[in-house]
Amino acid sequence: MTDFALNHRFRRYRAQSVIIREARKQGFVRVRVDGELLDLDDVRSLDKYKRHTIEVVVDRVVVRHSDEDGVPYTPERPNPDLPRLADSVETALRLGEGVMVVAPADPGTFDEQRYSERYSCPFDGTILEELEPRSFSFNSPHGACPTCTGLGVRLEIDPARLIPNRDLALREGALQPWARMPMENSWQIKIIEAIAERRGFRTEQPSPSHVVEYT
Repeated sequence: MTDFALNHRFRRYRAQSVIIREARKQGFVRVRVDGELLDLDDVRSLDKYKRHTIEVVVDRVVVRHSDEDGVPYTPERPNPDLPRLADSVETALRLGEGVMVVAPADPGTFDEQRYSERYSCPFDGTILEELEPRSFSFNSPHGACPTCTGLGVRLEIDPARLIPNRDLALREGALQPWARMPMENSWQIKIIEAIAERRGFRTEQPSPSHVVEYT
């Protein structure tokens, strides 16, 4: 006979008060907070500045391996506990968005197990799409690195090269790409002046350190 509980874990981005309220609304009576089993009515205000692991106990199931006479169950004589177990697993996976926890009703009986319908990490919730041949192809956007899009390089702005001389004002050609262009009444200076007015710096003064962020 195996006695265990089926839990579903809420996503961490959800507010803890919302989790408790939803659990009550759905008719559940027990939760496990940071590994401690509690009745919902006993759950007090949780520290909102601390990350908690909150799992709702969907069901406590006792699975017998044989009948009252000690005769083992077989495919021809199916275990009568299995339909309830199947329903509880389905409920836990549905509420847990594809992830569930099987925990011993009596601690120490067996190790806690986490199960997922997806390719996902049960600890931080990272989810991977189903792997396909195109996932490993550098020619396919589907499998490309989201940072470099499969090119192996990434274009970035080097602030030191963008404004090599910080003693110059923007109107004096501090921005290296525009240094040789006439700035007076140009579309470039109009863009810079609009940004300067919005962000609170002057184009006639030497470039402050935050100019690169806005340009």
